[in-house]
Amino acid sequence: MSKLYIYSTGRIQSETDILELGSTIELKSVYKRIKASIPRASVGVYGAKDFDTLQRTHRNLGRCKITKSVDEFMAQLYVR
Repeated sequence: MSKLYIYSTGRIQSETDILELGSTIELKSVYKRIKASIPRASVGVYGAKDFDTLQRTHRNLGRCKITKSVDEFMAQLYVR
């Protein structure tokens, strides 16, 4: 797997916020940071070759809003 993605359902049920990460080490630290800051956050992890492959294999995600900034992704979680 080339990319790792942390996802969370957006404010609108059909919208999914996705954070793209490049390594498992980065993923683990970001996941721990999210859970420490926002314990009630509902997030999950996917892995895929690239974003197009992720969308193709996980059609249940619906509309996706992708970001590469951890702070921006966490700010979206705080809004909920």
